[in-house]
Amino acid sequence: SCWNGPSVSQWCVWQAPEQATIRDWVLVPELTHNITSEIKQYVHQFGLRCAHVFYDAIPWKMEGIYTSETTEAHQKYMEELNEYEKIFPISEHSKSDLINFLGSSKLQTPLLENRVQACVLPGEFLETDRVREIKSDESKTVKILCVGTVEPRKNHLTLLQAFMQVTERSMKPVELIIIGDDPYLDLAEQVQSYVKSVPGIRWETSADDYRLQELYTECDFTVYPSLEEGFGLPILESLWHGRPCICRNFGVMKEVANSGGCLMVETADADVLAKSMLQLIEDKHLYFDLARQSIEIQFKTWFEYGREMAMRMATERVIPLQKLLPVSIDQTGFYDHMVNLNHRPLLSICISTFNRADWLKVSLQNLERLLPEFNPDVEIVVCDNASTDHTSEIVKPFLERRDFSYHRNQQNVGMLGNLCVTAHHATGSYIWILGDDDLIKPGSIEKILKILRENSDLALIYLNYAYTRQDDAKEVENFDAFLAGAIPVTETGKDIKGKISEISTESENFFTAIYCLVFRRDHALRAYSQNTVGRPFATMLTCIPTTNYVLNHMMAEPGYWVGEPQLVVNLNVSWMKYATLWILERLPEAHDLAEKMGADREKMNTCRNNHMPHVVHWFCEIYKEDKENNIKYFSPERLIFRINHLKTFSDVTGRLRECYEAAHLSGNQGAKISPSKIFQQY
Repeated sequence: SCWNGPSVSQWCVWQAPEQATIRDWVLVPELTHNITSEIKQYVHQFGLRCAHVFYDAIPWKMEGIYTSETTEAHQKYMEELNEYEKIFPISEHSKSDLINFLGSSKLQTPLLENRVQACVLPGEFLETDRVREIKSDESKTVKILCVGTVEPRKNHLTLLQAFMQVTERSMKPVELIIIGDDPYLDLAEQVQSYVKSVPGIRWETSADDYRLQELYTECDFTVYPSLEEGFGLPILESLWHGRPCICRNFGVMKEVANSGGCLMVETADADVLAKSMLQLIEDKHLYFDLARQSIEIQFKTWFEYGREMAMRMATERVIPLQKLLPVSIDQTGFYDHMVNLNHRPLLSICISTFNRADWLKVSLQNLERLLPEFNPDVEIVVCDNASTDHTSEIVKPFLERRDFSYHRNQQNVGMLGNLCVTAHHATGSYIWILGDDDLIKPGSIEKILKILRENSDLALIYLNYAYTRQDDAKEVENFDAFLAGAIPVTETGKDIKGKISEISTESENFFTAIYCLVFRRDHALRAYSQNTVGRPFATMLTCIPTTNYVLNHMMAEPGYWVGEPQLVVNLNVSWMKYATLWILERLPEAHDLAEKMGADREKMNTCRNNHMPHVVHWFCEIYKEDKENNIKYFSPERLIFRINHLKTFSDVTGRLRECYEAAHLSGNQGAKISPSKIFQQY
């Protein structure tokens, strides 16, 4: 209330963190050297989440003008911010600085760009009324105002050198008024020497709000010569008062001044700065144009700033604490009274297919030997995505089965689109969708049914599987021999029941493949009905929508891991042209999201380390052979941020840099950033 905020009577009632609702937020809007991690630990014990306003990285970036203690303390503070769920830098410039710092710190930084989101400060100064009129040109003396603490990075000495040139060359009398205290004694002495020796310079070290408003009213324009800022509020304050501002054409000053009303120049150069001040003094058209822009700017309000921050916290994805109501699988009594309704099977085994009739034939023959007799708890569904081969002929022999249904789309809806159609054709309480070349092993169906009957609360059964590489379906003649020769994707282990977050690390698949997921019906319909429109593999939804759904919505639900492979899949996939994005963007993204949503960090890092050889291979591949223009959707900086904390990273850094440098020298569009900027810190 002492600093132009709401009066105490307008404050809301204090609520102790331990009394807040679980998953509420604690927002820290101030620098918290030495206690940043303690705040986080305190509120986390109550199930609350932490967000922090971040101002700048200046003491770390400009260590030459700060004490080593200050630099080290600020570095530790920024490192501790990495543990917060959300960080709100006050400008895009500050956001970039923080991401670059954390990304190169060798800290683990999961979903860094998701957690660090700029909320740009408003330009509303509620202690004074907005000036809406251009100052009339009545005074004979041109008054220039500079507001800001007199410290080295504010660049006052260059301003004073420039002002000396202005006094010598201006056709009008000029005054320079500096407002700001003097924490640096050596610098203060230098500034005072200019005040004493150069006519027209005044320096006030203790101006209150009333005096500051008075000076803004009197001045013609302002100069903000600072070299580095986290935001630069004096620029907007000048524009709020209808006064043009000269500021640096770099960093956040440029970001703030782009709204208009400013003359952006290289303020580190005294000659350039002097020339720009003379322009505003002598060029009336330029002055009035900038003044007009300043009074027309639509400033962001504090209400809009608060709402933006609140919305970003409200929409943050969190570990789901409440599960969806399960579909009851004990429906005998219900259906006894509803004789005109068909019985809902416990399990729908579905096959999504397109133009692979030979493989579909093999899959159906395998299912027929596994399910020779009708079982009221199982149905078989085939969904044909408008095939143009002989698929319809293949399914004819199976149409007489009571438990079999065949659906053909009128037009091709895409691979991901057909999963949605398939799920909606299924009627079971649990839905298991397979590809047409995925073969179930003997005993698997019985095992899954047994698990479902004994665990009615399950949201998902997660299956271990084995793989093979067989191009020709006609080569599969002996099912048992074919299935026995497949290689388990994960070492055979024990079955585990627990939260899905707990079983998620049992397979490095991370829910990416449909064939290892037996969804409860409600989740299946949601998982396969997500909006997957967009460039393939450019986002998680256009690549691995099941992973997106499970990690965001199911990690707190009960699940069941089956440790022995239950089916054999064919890894001769059709999407290898997108493999670079799969390996370099999507799986690392899934790793980060899984950990954020509750997966064990140590186990996740094991998965990441195991993934490293693939990263190296495809990193080099995307810069050598990229016919699909995948490079457009790849960020080498983001990848390095995600993996530089791993123990295996130092072993591959040289190889990654070698590939990147070659691409950079050849002018590759995906390697525009200098190699030293990306790799030097490693």
